[in-house]
Amino acid sequence: KNLSSDDRFPFLVQGLEVEFSLVQFKDWQRGGSSTLRASNVTLVGGMHIAMQDELDSTQKTFVGGQHLRYTGTLKFFSPRGGFGFVVMDQGYDVDPSVPSELKVDKDEVNSGGQQPGYMQNLAVEFGIYKSQRGPYKVYNMTLPGGHPLTQDALENRISMGLGSYRGEVVIWNARFGFGFIRPDPSVIMPQKVLAKLEAQASAARARGRHVSEDKLLYFRRADVTSGLNIFQGSQVGYQIYIDDKGAGASDVTA
Repeated sequence: KNLSSDDRFPFLVQGLEVEFSLVQFKDWQRGGSSTLRASNVTLVGGMHIAMQDELDSTQKTFVGGQHLRYTGTLKFFSPRGGFGFVVMDQGYDVDPSVPSELKVDKDEVNSGGQQPGYMQNLAVEFGIYKSQRGPYKVYNMTLPGGHPLTQDALENRISMGLGSYRGEVVIWNARFGFGFIRPDPSVIMPQKVLAKLEAQASAARARGRHVSEDKLLYFRRADVTSGLNIFQGSQVGYQIYIDDKGAGASDVTA
């Protein structure tokens, strides 16, 4: 999140000249000691870092060219295993040696710089390349139209505006990177959000879960501002969104 990049997996190379900001970071795992970290790293002049396509063009052998795109269905992708399989749609004029089912490695899942989650039965778009060991594989897999496979896109997140809210982190699972925020009593949430939270709580109760509070907002580590340490009891600011699963908090700040 600290690199301003257009690459699938943002990275730097030795000798690259960059610009950056500095932020103070408190490491609570080391007694709360403060360090400085680089943030908003760009090329000199503020341009986004974009090196992956050029690097790929020199290291990969593509079927039909680097920018030729195919469509198909992602059978599954497992972040734990770091791979998945895609079934290519019929009708493409490719060499008979190219199989209709292709392996996709984690490095070729374009999730907009985020870590990809588990996915299955999803319409996707991709290129094809021949690996150094021989098998054909998926290249730069995205949603149809080239959109990154971000959690926002997969869950159809809709922002409820740029208004900032305040609340307290009442649950934080650092191991799995998720938690819940209880909005301050003074917060007046939009009716759409309240309806989503009510439906979310009802669905959880229908699955046999105990729900003590209906108005807690879910958030993930990816929704937290870079450098901010979250723990139970943290007072935070946030924005609100709704999605297919209910409502949640994003852009979580101190």
